[in-house]
Amino acid sequence: MANPELFAASLPELVRDTQLQARFETDGENRFVVHTRSSSRHLAQEKWRSQRRLGSGGQGAVELQVKQVTESGLPQLRAVKTLNMPNELFSSIGKLHQRELETIAKFSQAKYSDHFVKSFGWFTSPGRIHIAMEYCELGDLEKYLSKCPLHRVSEAEAHDISSQILDALCSMHEEKYCHRDLKLANVLIMSTTPSWWIKLADFGLSKRDTTMAQTTAIRGTINYMPPELLGYIGDSDSADPYAVDMWCLGQVVFRLVAGQPMFSSLGTLSRYCRSEMEFPETLLRKYEEIDPHLVTFIQSLTKPQPGDRMSSDKASAHPWIKAEKHYSAPKSFDPEPNTTALFVQDEDSDQPSATWGSSETIRPAEHGRNTTSRAPWTSSDIAQDEASAEWPSQTTTHSINSTETQTARPVYTTPSNVIDAEKYKTVGNKLFREGKHIQAIEEYTKAIELDPTSTLYRGNRAAAYMTTNQYEAALQDCLKAIEYNPFDYRIYQRLFRLYTMMGQPEKSISIFARINPPPSPADIAKTNKMQENIQTAQKLIAVGTDLDYALQALDEAERGLGPGADVPREWRVMRADACVKVNTRESLSEAKRICDSIPYEVVPHVEVQMLLGRISYAQDNMDKALNYFRDVHKWLLALQFVDEQSEIFRDARRWIDLVENLVRLKEKANALFKEGHFAEARGVYTDALATDNKSKPMSAKLLGNRAQCNIRLGNNEMAIKDCDVAIGLDPHYIKVRRTKGTALHNCGRSEEALRVLEEARRLDPDDKMTAQNIKFTKAALAQKSQQASNMEDLFASFKNHNVSGSTSNPSTPLDLSNKPPPPPPRPIDPNTASNKQNSQRVPDSDGDFTFANPQDLFAEFFRAKGHDEGGSGTQLDASNGPRDPPRDSGKEGSSVSPGSPGFRFANPEDLFAQFGGGGR
Repeated sequence: MANPELFAASLPELVRDTQLQARFETDGENRFVVHTRSSSRHLAQEKWRSQRRLGSGGQGAVELQVKQVTESGLPQLRAVKTLNMPNELFSSIGKLHQRELETIAKFSQAKYSDHFVKSFGWFTSPGRIHIAMEYCELGDLEKYLSKCPLHRVSEAEAHDISSQILDALCSMHEEKYCHRDLKLANVLIMSTTPSWWIKLADFGLSKRDTTMAQTTAIRGTINYMPPELLGYIGDSDSADPYAVDMWCLGQVVFRLVAGQPMFSSLGTLSRYCRSEMEFPETLLRKYEEIDPHLVTFIQSLTKPQPGDRMSSDKASAHPWIKAEKHYSAPKSFDPEPNTTALFVQDEDSDQPSATWGSSETIRPAEHGRNTTSRAPWTSSDIAQDEASAEWPSQTTTHSINSTETQTARPVYTTPSNVIDAEKYKTVGNKLFREGKHIQAIEEYTKAIELDPTSTLYRGNRAAAYMTTNQYEAALQDCLKAIEYNPFDYRIYQRLFRLYTMMGQPEKSISIFARINPPPSPADIAKTNKMQENIQTAQKLIAVGTDLDYALQALDEAERGLGPGADVPREWRVMRADACVKVNTRESLSEAKRICDSIPYEVVPHVEVQMLLGRISYAQDNMDKALNYFRDVHKWLLALQFVDEQSEIFRDARRWIDLVENLVRLKEKANALFKEGHFAEARGVYTDALATDNKSKPMSAKLLGNRAQCNIRLGNNEMAIKDCDVAIGLDPHYIKVRRTKGTALHNCGRSEEALRVLEEARRLDPDDKMTAQNIKFTKAALAQKSQQASNMEDLFASFKNHNVSGSTSNPSTPLDLSNKPPPPPPRPIDPNTASNKQNSQRVPDSDGDFTFANPQDLFAEFFRAKGHDEGGSGTQLDASNGPRDPPRDSGKEGSSVSPGSPGFRFANPEDLFAQFGGGGR
């Protein structure tokens, strides 16, 4: 780990001058940071208490701190970002931290205060770097849009916001700095409509022009990355960082107006770069008629080629930016206090943006909404008038620096406000008891606007939100109330119930110790039951056993959710994982449906992409599976400070290697088969089957192909076994049923072959190859029936002329009605040197000889026929009868009749056909 003193010494003088002296204290319950400032007159001391964690991301974690003061007045707040001290001073991470400190020190100067979040200095602790910054209570643009209808703002508001972002970029570019990670989450809100004021934050990826040539790593946020950083255009190592900033600005403006990303996936971006799709102008015009200059403005910022994009200077002169946009303020707007809803986050966020007091992301209602019946939650005890509102002696808001002018003014609570707020609360309570919950929310909101720090008003509104299934809004009210009064047990009781209703029982359990008196036994039982079901499902799915029981546990957990609550994303991912592991056609379709319903959330979405890759693999769509796995691999490499030893990274790499190896083996075996190297092809197919068996359709194909090799090598029985296994894996695989029919036919089991082919036709009536095979098999069966009749005559003729010595005319018709049908023909075992034990003739009761096997009779017949005609044997043409594919004699599977050097028949039926044609 780098030495803190050496790290400080490596920084520019501007940054070193902002370093704060700090020591750390605790009173057992709270943590404090103490800064000491010396002057010629006295020693000044500041003491800051850690209040709560605001969020975390790829660059570090951020917490809210409040200044401890003895005199009366407004408390001062700050956000402190904590980074890990780099292991090596000049490592890539160390350089990033140095640049961040330099950039934020540079743009914390007074002349930049309108556009950038200000730093109050930095300090170190063992293994950590801390940056103190101003706290933006209204949060960031990304979380703000998540609360807006349609997740967008009007064009006029987008113009106001975009102009300020562009001004900030112009300032940075003029000073030869680039942000390199511009996104909605890094745009913090100082005030909203009708007078927007925003500031840029998070300079963790920023660079100066003097260091830009050293860029070798891909950094940023996937949804905002330009094509050159993703490898779609040019070389990412030499990407122009100024053009990167302008692309990101275009993405931000597009989202502000359209309410959604410009590109739904990396594949869409790739097609846009290849000119396979037009600029998505229709998305911009979806909700309102917009200025045509807005379209050209975004188009000019999002050109695929970096050199074609507008610079910040040219963008500032664009007609859309130069135009004045006007929009009306809400009717209830009071220009004195800023009454915008305050967004505060209590939990860690996946985005590094969430450092500045923002709310959790609200998932769209149409995704994953659970509508199954659930155990009812009672609300008879909520929103009751538990206490009278009191006029607090202090309000929690920003202190205003007398040297700065701020548009966002703090809300002050006055006695008259309290009186009016009480009236609104009383009306709200009455409406709530009457079941008019929407109207009650409106009255509670009026009370909160007059007294934002009242935990009673926020608790009552949270109760009303819960009864109308607005759980996220209820959660924000509870968290805000706890921020103002961390000792109000009634809020914790409500929060305990709310977390469980939202599918977060672990959070309910985590706050249980703070609740006195404790929650009701019924609430505790619901929470424990939900937690047990989720833990059971997690364990079973992880090991891949009792998956049906795991799915039942998830069903039971979902029944504990509040009415209309969204099924948590993690639960949906678990269910999809279980369905993939069940690995049936129906379960894979269900897993795909679940994955498609999960909203896109960038980094966490790699889990869904991995699931989609596994689904495609299990369905034998190898190209699609590879694309999913490679995208995940690429995204993880592009993320900030990705750990290449992380489990999901190694899992993606393992799947890529597995699929590529399986496809390679299959292609190699197919090539050997086409070249006629059937034995070698069979071996490679066997190797492929040993690689993995999770793709049932792929394994069925490999087994079917190996069966084809066995047929050509004369191993029809082995081919039948492979086909049976393949059909068990994929009952809808028609081709392998045809292969089995061929193998059965070659073994003389034509009746079984016909039954297999008829089943194939039932599954796919339109398959022409199956119809042809059925026609051929029926013809062979008819020919076999005719040959059986001919064989009866053959037995009689042979017996009369060559065995018993009878002189009866062989052409005389014989009465064979009482004779049993002949045994079915059997192929000769190619591995048997002779059939002596089968060739013994046994005299019957009449003194005649019978044979245990028709082949023995044929051998005896031709032996006798050869003696009569003076020949050593007869070689017949067996081309008319059904038989195995042609092969060389002496090779594996060759059908040469033992004891008859010149006698070659693949099937005794060939002999019948020859005898019937030439012997009569």
